[in-house]
Amino acid sequence: MSSTTRSLGNQYQVGKSSANRILLENNFIYGRTTSTRTLTDQEKTNRVTYCEDMLKRNGKKILATFFSDETGHSLSEAHRQRTWHSLRKQEKVEVPKKDIRLNCWGAISFRGATSLYIYRDTLKNDRYKNILQEHQREMDELYNDGYYFQHDNYRVHTTCGGWMKEQHFCMVNPPTYSPDLPPVENIWWSLKQAVAKENPKTEAALEESLRRNWETLTTVRNLQPYFQDLYDRERQCVNNQGEL
Repeated sequence: MSSTTRSLGNQYQVGKSSANRILLENNFIYGRTTSTRTLTDQEKTNRVTYCEDMLKRNGKKILATFFSDETGHSLSEAHRQRTWHSLRKQEKVEVPKKDIRLNCWGAISFRGATSLYIYRDTLKNDRYKNILQEHQREMDELYNDGYYFQHDNYRVHTTCGGWMKEQHFCMVNPPTYSPDLPPVENIWWSLKQAVAKENPKTEAALEESLRRNWETLTTVRNLQPYFQDLYDRERQCVNNQGEL
C-alpha cells in the first residue's frame, strides 16, 4: 500500500491525524519510495545467465572479480539528515556556505580493494584509462594468479572496452539494469553514512574523510560479508528467474 495520510483520511472519512495514528498503530511507516524498473523477459534471462556463470564452481568467479564503480559526494550532503532529539529542541547541523562535490572511483574484491581515486571533473575516456593504469598494479598484487574485472554499462566504460582488452583486463560483462547485483553499491552507501557522521565542512576535510573511511570499510575482514551476500543474492536471482 502506498498513499498519503490526507488521501487515506478522505477515502475512509477520518481526519489526517487519525489516519496517521491508525497507520502507526498497525506498523506502517511513512518514508521515501524506491525507484524501480520493470524488467523485460530478455533482461531477466540475461540476469539469470550472468548469475549462473558467476556461481559456477561454488562461486569461484565471484571470489576472483574486482567490482568497480564511481560515486559522488557533496559537502552539502555530508551530514546526518536525521537524529534523535528532544521534542523541545531540534538538533542543528552546520552546513558549509560553499558547496563542492568530489567524485570517487574504487574497486573491491574478496581479497581486498584498490585505493580510492578522487576527482572533481567529469569522467572521460582519458581519465578513466589513467585511473585503471594507476590502480592495475594494486589489483595485480592482490591476485598474482589472475582476476576478472567488472564495471557497469556507463558510456565511458564501454568505449574503453577495446583499450582494456589490449591492457589484458579479463572482463566480466554485467547485465543491463542490474545495480542491485554488484556489492560495491553497498560499500558506497556505507561510505556516505560514515562520512556523514563526521560532518566535514571543507573540501580537504571531505577528501580526508572519504579516504580514511574507504580504507576502514574495505579491509578484507569487512569485505567478506559483502561477497557472501552477493553469492546469496545471485542464487536468489537464479531461483526467482531474474528478479530479486
